Amino acid sequence: MARKVKCNSCGNLDEHINMTKNDKGKYFHIGECFEKHLAHRKLIEDENRKLNELYQYIKDLHGIPKEQNIHSSVMWRIQELRNGNDIYQGKKERKYRVGVEYDLLLSAYKLKEKDIKWFIENVLQDQVDAKDVSKCLTIALKGLAEAWRLEELKKKREVEKEKQMASTKEDTSHFTTQEEIRYTRQKDDLDISNLL
Repeated sequence: MARKVKCNSCGNLDEHINMTKNDKGKYFHIGECFEKHLAHRKLIEDENRKLNELYQYIKDLHGIPKEQNIHSSVMWRIQELRNGNDIYQGKKERKYRVGVEYDLLLSAYKLKEKDIKWFIENVLQDQVDAKDVSKCLTIALKGLAEAWRLEELKKKREVEKEKQMASTKEDTSHFTTQEEIRYTRQKDDLDISNLL
């Protein structure tokens, strides 16, 4: 009798022969459970990559040195925005039905970059403090609706382009290739080329 192990995805016990092991030593059913696990890991890696891009952009925008990190309260606020909450006067406030994606927040930052730079130079006088970075995050959130609208417009254009490409393929499907075309010479009584 084979040893039984628990699947980390569905939680069912099964023989280890029917399971596969990931790089961390956890077991998953071969097939759907393992595919689900791989898709989840890919999603987490994408989220971490997008968060890292946003993190580096904020550090560069504020001129924070490489060896210094952004204050944890700002990162907590960004994480809460991702979960659909915003922090207002130290309290969580449900603001969005679905959280704000990191790449959308990065787009909002880029849209409001000019305003944020002006705010850093004229109001904050080039200070880099947790409150100051949080204020700039608030400015970026004001551009969130516009960034979302531009993202939706971009997706709509991609869908229209795909539809147009599909219709173009359908339109050209009735054309034949050169191999399929056979030319036959028509007999003409006045043609004297056979005599020459």
